[in-house]
Amino acid sequence: MFSGGDENFRLAWEVGEASRDGVDLYVMEGDSITDIVSQYNMMAGGGPEVPEWALPEARRIFADYQKKLTAIGVDGFKADECDGSDNTGGWSFPNHASFPSGLDGEQYHNLLGTLYARTMHEALDDQSTLLEIRAMGALAAPYPFVLYSDLYDHRGFVRALVNSGFSGLLWAPELRDVASRKELLRRLQTVTFSPQCLINAWSCAKIPWLDYDCVDEVREILTIRENLIPKLKAAFDRYRDTGVPPVRALVMDYTCDPETYGIDDEYLFCDDLLVAPIIGTESDEREVYLPAGTWVDFYTGEAVAAGRFIACTEKIPVYRRIG
Repeated sequence: MFSGGDENFRLAWEVGEASRDGVDLYVMEGDSITDIVSQYNMMAGGGPEVPEWALPEARRIFADYQKKLTAIGVDGFKADECDGSDNTGGWSFPNHASFPSGLDGEQYHNLLGTLYARTMHEALDDQSTLLEIRAMGALAAPYPFVLYSDLYDHRGFVRALVNSGFSGLLWAPELRDVASRKELLRRLQTVTFSPQCLINAWSCAKIPWLDYDCVDEVREILTIRENLIPKLKAAFDRYRDTGVPPVRALVMDYTCDPETYGIDDEYLFCDDLLVAPIIGTESDEREVYLPAGTWVDFYTGEAVAAGRFIACTEKIPVYRRIG
């Protein structure tokens, strides 16, 4: 979380590991976001011990600590550093490690994210929330978590949105950095039509919509998100109860349409929307495929014929299915 006025920035960052004296909660202060990011980069990977969340008592101890934070109003966490393996540079525990529960390192690597999610869910006492996590087991619909990573390719983020639903998971294409006004708006459009609308501007030296003079455009995009909240709430309830993800590949709803089998840059959003993000900053055009059915333009309500066509717009192409 960031706090402070114009003169000072403060960051509290919790990692999914524990020291001998308790949970590591690092506080970094500086004159700019860049200052505290550099402090985080020097701090990360300091080699703390690993909590054994497979044991109920260990989960209780960790959850009780988090309740000190929820008691003062914290209602969400970014659960970091729980996705290590022997293939990620050796900063995490090795596969040959052993744990009191009887799990070995390889097993615990596979379970760590889900056990972390379970622990944090217990800490929040089932209050309404939506948290971020770096690793999660398949078919995790009961847990209010979205996946994220340090990867940042826009096309890769859209592909992750599409494909994560096959495992019953959700992906958050957070907005961390931009190099132009156009990139800011295009990435924000994708973030708006995703499970979690997250703008942390982690690598931006300044507030991006002020830096690129597009406050009105950003406000318009975020107003769309605000108006989608009732639809999202219904979709998340369905996800929790049935496992059907609120963001999913076209083929999940149109399994008999071979045209949908290879599409990884369009997706279904909530119950009746089809989203086709425009990736990159060089063009306002892209090809869109609408499966058989009755469709209308999300913004104008005008009828749009099914099939393939070229969309040209500064907005993100979105279409609503009728019936």
